[in-house]
Amino acid sequence: MKKKLFLHIGTEKTGTTTIQETFFKNHDLLKKNGILYPKSFGISNHVGFCVCFQSKEAKSELNVVV
Repeated sequence: MKKKLFLHIGTEKTGTTTIQETFFKNHDLLKKNGILYPKSFGISNHVGFCVCFQSKEAKSELNVVV
């Protein structure tokens, strides 16, 4: 079975937060329907996942979020 990956990236005021929160709240329903929306560090926007791959030397606002 072929699998698809959808990567949703949006800037401010494009509905990104609404999509992330809706998917996060409906994690179990999505899973029942064969859709994986990971629970990343318990945060709906997965910012913690991004921080894991960030250089220790990087100066970024992401360091402050987690």
